[in-house]
Amino acid sequence: MSATGALPLNGLATTAGAAGQATPDKAVAEPIPGKLGLGLLVALVVGSIIGSGIFGLPQNMAAGAGAGAILIGWTITGIGMLLLVRVYQMLSLRKPELDNGVYAYARALSGEYVGFNSAWGYWVSAWIGNVGYLVAAFGALGYFFPVFGTGNSPSAIAGASLVLWGIHFMVLRGIQGAAVLNAVVTAAKIAPLLLFIVLVAMAFELDTFRLDFWGDAKLGSVLDQVKSTMLVTVWVFIGIEGGASSSRSPPRGSTTTRRAWVRRWPTARCSRWRRCC
Repeated sequence: MSATGALPLNGLATTAGAAGQATPDKAVAEPIPGKLGLGLLVALVVGSIIGSGIFGLPQNMAAGAGAGAILIGWTITGIGMLLLVRVYQMLSLRKPELDNGVYAYARALSGEYVGFNSAWGYWVSAWIGNVGYLVAAFGALGYFFPVFGTGNSPSAIAGASLVLWGIHFMVLRGIQGAAVLNAVVTAAKIAPLLLFIVLVAMAFELDTFRLDFWGDAKLGSVLDQVKSTMLVTVWVFIGIEGGASSSRSPPRGSTTTRRAWVRRWPTARCSRWRRCC
């Protein structure tokens, strides 16, 4: 970051013309060490979307809406997120030089000051989120290892710090190793969700599903229930914008970028539908 607080942006790749002149109008993807493949790119964003909340929020949704309203809320949110993904996909193809994250678009649109504050706010929210994830993780480990307590004991804080700094130094060594680790963690997140879907499908009873399908009268109208549901469904998709930060990893404008953007949506979408059960 420069002294003025500007966020550095990579310029368009250029090729030398016949007379040795740079030709920026013919942007070509330069070789980038440690490029990420399609699978790692998808895992990078899916892993940031699927957090600890997916295992606890279904009860909150069921408390505020019936199954019918929840399905409507998920449908509206799914369509909206698909449109958002398409927006990011088009931006990554039409503005490949803006590959520093979503805040790069704010900088290009509104200048240095807005761009810096956008990046700073996004960074603060990211590390606060890391604290929440680590507390939840070590709180779960506390069930098996009482020394970690509920996730905020001195041992848990020390363990969380080691994990966070370990990931930090791994990222400093190169994005490839960090992305592989993230893919393993993402697979560990998705595995229990897939198992849950299979078990629910085996135990599914249509009569039980139809019971109070549109919710109890005390939950309010269907519209109120849908609004209650969407307060949760929109929030749980936070992280889908992370693809804007990783768009520099594949060749710019490549089919890998386009496929990764589109495939993140159904992967995350399938993991969320389990909440309706």
